[in-house]
Amino acid sequence: PASVYSHETDDLCWRSLETFLDRDGHAVCVLLGRPEARILSYVQAIEKTLAAGRQVLILCPTEREGRSLYERIASTLSGMVALSADARTPGSRVGLWRATRAGEIDVYIGTRSAVFAPLGNLGLIIVDREEDRLFKASAGARVQGRDAAIELGRSHLCPVILGTTTPAVETFYNIESERYRFI
Repeated sequence: PASVYSHETDDLCWRSLETFLDRDGHAVCVLLGRPEARILSYVQAIEKTLAAGRQVLILCPTEREGRSLYERIASTLSGMVALSADARTPGSRVGLWRATRAGEIDVYIGTRSAVFAPLGNLGLIIVDREEDRLFKASAGARVQGRDAAIELGRSHLCPVILGTTTPAVETFYNIESERYRFI
């Protein structure tokens, strides 16, 4: 039956992801799958990271997708989850920045600019829908959100998960050249 196959596939995916997360230092993996399956894997990876006393950064291409992801995972996680889009006024943005810097925020969800959040004990970075063109800035400071997240992971020596249904060409090239692990 399809449900048994799906369960076995999800279990195999989690075991591969767990092995990836158990490695010390920085590495990048590409998590291929349907959004529902990816979110389940994200939650498991986040719980493992929080259990180790570390913080998690999640990047989404749009505020709407960030809110959707926030609503799906915030109630299931044991830590404090913050959505950068909720900080609309300058005072609330400063409050969120201070709480994040003080280590009160366990999971920080935001768009491309969230890579600049002051997470001091970063243990995992997740880039959902890494292939989305909205991660590339078209005006102002040209920051590619996916690449900035990977460099942030390198500087914090933490793993990076790139979630996707269809990998970007650059990501596929890095999988083929064995720079990224494929799950």
